[in-house]
Amino acid sequence: MSPLQQKEMIVLTIGTAVRVGTITKLSKDHMEVELKEPVATWPNFRVALSRRVLGRWRLSGWGIIESVASKGA
Repeated sequence: MSPLQQKEMIVLTIGTAVRVGTITKLSKDHMEVELKEPVATWPNFRVALSRRVLGRWRLSGWGIIESVASKGA
């Protein structure tokens, strides 16, 4: 499987919420994602990361939310 890339669409499963997002910033240990729909979450929540492989969403990894930002309405 190829490494993650900026502007790649991914699916994040946060608790019971499933949201599509786009990677906006990426480094070796950190990733910033802009979600298409908001989700209520807090720092230190675990998330599952899915990527599109051969036309299907496949579990790719997991992570921990370090900080949460919201856009103004």
